[in-house]
Amino acid sequence: NDVDTFGARLAGTAAAAGTRHTDVASALASVLADSAPGDRILVFGSFHTAAAALASLG
Repeated sequence: NDVDTFGARLAGTAAAAGTRHTDVASALASVLADSAPGDRILVFGSFHTAAAALASLG
């Protein structure tokens, strides 16, 4: 799947230690659960990624 392919490309980098999610909504839910009040969350990628994050936030 695309997540595994991308993960393989990150092998050997610091980013490889990151958590993988199958979609933007689950990634955003995970980071929100791990964040503290006042934390800033950066969503980067395509406009499709940003739109999915905004849709998840309601």
